Amino acid sequence: MARIRSLKPEFWTDEKVVSISPLARLLFMGLWNFADDEGRMVYSPVRIKLQILPSDSADISELLGEIRGKDMVKVYEVDGIEYLQILNFGKHQKVDKRTPSKHPPYINGTPKSPELPGIPPPEGKGRDQGREGIKEDTSSEKPSALSPPCPHEEIIDLYHEILPMGRQVRKNLWKGSAREKNLQARWREDKERQSTLWWGKFFHHIAQSPFLTGQVPPRRPGDKPFEISLDWIVEKGNFIKIVEGKYDE
Repeated sequence: MARIRSLKPEFWTDEKVVSISPLARLLFMGLWNFADDEGRMVYSPVRIKLQILPSDSADISELLGEIRGKDMVKVYEVDGIEYLQILNFGKHQKVDKRTPSKHPPYINGTPKSPELPGIPPPEGKGRDQGREGIKEDTSSEKPSALSPPCPHEEIIDLYHEILPMGRQVRKNLWKGSAREKNLQARWREDKERQSTLWWGKFFHHIAQSPFLTGQVPPRRPGDKPFEISLDWIVEKGNFIKIVEGKYDE
């Protein structure tokens, strides 16, 4: 999602900025519009080209190389996914109401990758896809009084971003539903899950499963491939199977 950003007068005389080519400067400014409020984004030269310089005959990798060569951005990898961090983002942009990043940060030369508890290396394979209707979680776990509120909309946005092949969530039908209560229960069950970084990594884990992403042909002729949904993911039984690696390949 593109964002409105501001341009400070001192940008034009910044030593690093004036040392790169004009088109690289334009690309660098364009990154601000598509990075989140922490200056991070998924690194994809093809997507960046289409977003910022769609009609220019330019080698996007070469321009990004100029920017990276001046330590203006860093590209790093976490769990097989490449991210871009605009360094000193706060120097270029003042964000009054900063939205926490959904992407893992780059810290001191090493990307910080929070562990996803309970997801082991692939071992077994599972095919029990649990197509029964949505059941409200009535488990007796009591949340800690210090548990932060579950950011339903942010998790839904992460689900849409990382699992675009899944069934889309209609937010206007979400509030007060059994699925909302199930997601809230999964959030509260473990302190480590009380982070959008955890949920982003969890959805990336799901995205690596051919079965859960509908790439495995159905067993019986005429049946449709499995279609994942957030409703199905947050039902307790299904959630546990995913965490335990039952659908890993």
